[in-house]
Amino acid sequence: MRESPPPLFPYKKLPLALFLSTFLLPASALAFSPFCPYYGGHVDVDGKLGSQRDIGETSAFMPLACSKDTLLFSDLRFRMDDQSNREGNIGLGVRVLKETGVAGGYAYFDRKRSGVTDQYHSQVTVGAEWLAQDWEVRANGYAPLTGDVETLARGGGISAPFLQGTGIFAQQTAQRALREIPLYGGDAEAGFRIPDTQFWLHAGAFSFAGEDAPSLDGVRARATLQLTENIALTAEGQYDDERGRQGWVGARLTLPFGGPAQKPQGVAARMTASPVRDIDIVTQTKEVTVGADRLVPVLSAATGQAQQVVYVDNAQAVNGDGSLESPFNNLHDAQAALRAHGVLYIASGTGGTTNMQDGLTLTQTGAQVIGAGSNFVYDGGRFTVATGANYTGTLLRAAGAAPKITNLNPGGDGVTIRASDILLTGFTVENADRHGIHAFENGGGALSGLAVRNVAVTG
Repeated sequence: MRESPPPLFPYKKLPLALFLSTFLLPASALAFSPFCPYYGGHVDVDGKLGSQRDIGETSAFMPLACSKDTLLFSDLRFRMDDQSNREGNIGLGVRVLKETGVAGGYAYFDRKRSGVTDQYHSQVTVGAEWLAQDWEVRANGYAPLTGDVETLARGGGISAPFLQGTGIFAQQTAQRALREIPLYGGDAEAGFRIPDTQFWLHAGAFSFAGEDAPSLDGVRARATLQLTENIALTAEGQYDDERGRQGWVGARLTLPFGGPAQKPQGVAARMTASPVRDIDIVTQTKEVTVGADRLVPVLSAATGQAQQVVYVDNAQAVNGDGSLESPFNNLHDAQAALRAHGVLYIASGTGGTTNMQDGLTLTQTGAQVIGAGSNFVYDGGRFTVATGANYTGTLLRAAGAAPKITNLNPGGDGVTIRASDILLTGFTVENADRHGIHAFENGGGALSGLAVRNVAVTG
């Protein structure tokens, strides 16, 4: 997961910050009033109820320095919504009073904590505006300063073990994460005031795009009714091809401070209008795969290496490679391929002793010989999965007819054990020329589910 720098604003205490800023921001702004005797500042407190989310915002428009026809100002904003998004903006702008309107420009640094990923995004906003007495136009551009962020990878998992090739495996699925991509973009709008009223209508368009993210193009409209000098009702709606339709209705409380006793009139009154820009650092989210689906080999607990399983089926054709899909058709090749702590699985085969007549000699420490007459069960004492999963008792292959082994060579034993810790189960030894099972080692091991019959000397 990508790391983000520490937050610029104390977002986790933002509800308190919103409350306190209503009172503290005007007080701090008054310190600038001696440098701007012509224009006053104001604090706006906005609340919006929306079709998809509710938004609260506190902002402070603060004159820093001015002449009668020029104003340098700052604009501070704190915003939050009911989806855990938190955003702060610091802006600096300049406006110039002309005969027919106000020309302005501004730049903001924006910082947001996402309610989706709980990570931080930063961007720069620049804008330009023309504010006439009864109409206005503006445009804004947005450029991210931070890259994509992701949630912690979650999900994934691992299947029960299964037989494949010459081993035992589990299927591990990839984890999923949510990636949030900040977008570059811009918007523009125009608005006018209905004659002889305090009712403004605006319409505009916006477009945002980012690397490896679908573009986001849409339109926006808003209306503002100024009930009194300090209270306004607002309504907004927008549509784009990714987020669909969104709408809000709300109210704004304006608290003026500073400035001359006689407030500016006509076009000059537009010098202190709040800049208008997109309410968010715009991002797109998508689910991404972390890692990939993969086979996880089950390991031998004794060696830490991939567990070997060699297969014999005397009903198969020649030239097998000892895998589940292409077994050896004789014991001789299987015996040569078996390694220490490996498993030799003998299928039911033809039910006879074809290619099984030379006996089996085990010199591999810890080898297991499992015939189809017994269940092949996952043994947590001998097998392990690198992920730490424990599947002791999982049935890998159900029991069927027991295969048969013999040794027709003079003086031959059916099974000869010359190593320690050998396990034998699930097959029949018959008609051996000497012993059925002959052990030269006594270093542990186990026999179960075996049948020995018609051998020349002892079972």
